[in-house]
Amino acid sequence: MASGSPGVDVERKRRPKDRKKQIADNASELFVRNGFHAVRMEDIAAMTDITVRALYRHYAHKKALLSHVVTEGQGRYLAALTAPASEAPGLAPHQLEGLLQRLVPAALDTRHLALLWQREARYLDADDYQGVRRRLAGIAGEIATAIHACLPDVPQSVAEIRAWAILGILASPGHHQLAVPRADFESFLLSACRSAVAAQVGSSAQSASSAAAAAERPVRMLSSRREELLRSAARAFRRHGYAAVSIDDIGAQQGIAGPALYRYFESKADILVTLIGRLEEWFTLESVRALRCADDDVTALRGLVAGYVRVALEAPDLVSVSVTESLHLPDTAAERLQRLRHDRSTEWVRWVSRERPAIPEAAVRLRVNTAMSLVEDTVRVPSVLDHAELADELTEIALRVLFLPSIESSIR
Repeated sequence: MASGSPGVDVERKRRPKDRKKQIADNASELFVRNGFHAVRMEDIAAMTDITVRALYRHYAHKKALLSHVVTEGQGRYLAALTAPASEAPGLAPHQLEGLLQRLVPAALDTRHLALLWQREARYLDADDYQGVRRRLAGIAGEIATAIHACLPDVPQSVAEIRAWAILGILASPGHHQLAVPRADFESFLLSACRSAVAAQVGSSAQSASSAAAAAERPVRMLSSRREELLRSAARAFRRHGYAAVSIDDIGAQQGIAGPALYRYFESKADILVTLIGRLEEWFTLESVRALRCADDDVTALRGLVAGYVRVALEAPDLVSVSVTESLHLPDTAAERLQRLRHDRSTEWVRWVSRERPAIPEAAVRLRVNTAMSLVEDTVRVPSVLDHAELADELTEIALRVLFLPSIESSIR
């Protein structure tokens, strides 16, 4: 049949060889920008300049697309775990360095995909979601094993904390839009990861004793219906995602009908605004306390970081909701809460700059964003929350990231 005959599938004839990758890249961009639930297959098709029918030839449904882009992003990390043949066998100290040097480019190559597995993977089918979690835990486990082999005196629990902190550092570029030259970005992230590995934390005996005492104390919480609803909503949003939770779902957890919930909140969006706003106010209160109690600039910054870690550990559900559900905030509230977060990070920038005046402000802001992100990501890992060393480790790692030597001099 001649090429101009009506029977020829013109779309197939003109389809580029990388069409499937082009679709996945466009879907990934839309999922990051708008969230999984807000994106339609028609949107992805339009961005790719193909018909919806042509899109379905490559992916059966939207979840299949999300599963593909998340799995592909994790695959870059998994590939980085495999040492090339040129590296010596066994887990010698130099192999940890090689591992970090391979992970950093993989993270930058998939800058926003980490955000997808953190935020959108919950909407996958159960088996696919469990696969995402298993792969992520496996990656952290490999990093922890390499850390423990390099530093055999470090307890396994500490190696696990540092491994998850490293993953938080690697995922941090997806949480901000700072424009950083690739070479400088790689150098910074590599140094930040090294700092996480080599954190010098004092004896954990006191921390362990404090943690044990805290574990034995009964948990006391505010018992009003409003507070119970907020706790239920935070758990539900964290577990299932804001878009997948209804006002009736929240009320049902407390045994009340959805309409009765409107006595306390105007809407589901009002609950989300309250949760994220509360976290920001708690962070602000800790910052005020830290600055009031500080005798010098370094003490002030350490107090800011320690207070930030303390709140994050006390409210991991709120941290998770803030990180993963801010996309769903109403525009006015989103702008207001974003300003609060910016003001908080600017306060950190101020005190780091006082100690490191030669470092450009943009480079300091990169350090601050990375330090905050690694704390937020690590406290959302249930398996490390019971480690007695967690608060001290996170505080020290974040401070080391903030005080890294001035290697990113070209970041402006």
